[in-house]
Amino acid sequence: MKQLIFCAPIVILIGLSGCGEAGVPSGQLQSASPELPSEAPRTGELRAESPGKPTAPIGVRYEILGRPAIGQPLEIRITTHSNAVVNALTTQVRGDEGLFVSPTNANFAVAQMRFEEPVARTLTVTPLREGAHQLTVLVQGEIGGVVQSAQVSIPVQVGDVQLAPKPTGTLSTDESGEAIISLPAQEN
Repeated sequence: MKQLIFCAPIVILIGLSGCGEAGVPSGQLQSASPELPSEAPRTGELRAESPGKPTAPIGVRYEILGRPAIGQPLEIRITTHSNAVVNALTTQVRGDEGLFVSPTNANFAVAQMRFEEPVARTLTVTPLREGAHQLTVLVQGEIGGVVQSAQVSIPVQVGDVQLAPKPTGTLSTDESGEAIISLPAQEN
């Protein structure tokens, strides 16, 4: 008789496992608590695919018109393009210490750039010394109520001199003769 009482709960559990919801095979575990209303049931295979690096909706191209020479004005054509309508398009141009950009050429704006209609502007910069220089172009505009931007650095090589970049740290050696570069640190 003791064996029958002990076996009865097991028989009841086995019988209840076959009385699950339709479509759920017996023998699979079911959640004891119902799903929250905000949880959507998962179907299919989950994948973690990256769409890649996003690109700016505004593009910038440039063309250097002429050969850079110290003290000689150099024309550079900057073309901005987009596959969307861009409102309040502004362009800022900045040269490094070796390139002079007149304030009248440094900033320009267009009220609207239409869909796939590029805006081209030719500006004049003056190289001040030989070496490799950078002209930075920042373009900003509003697409669908959101400000978007793109930036490009234009390399300008003046003359044949390749100036080595200035080291930002202090070069020294340790006891074994190994080179050590101490970089400056700035605490904010």
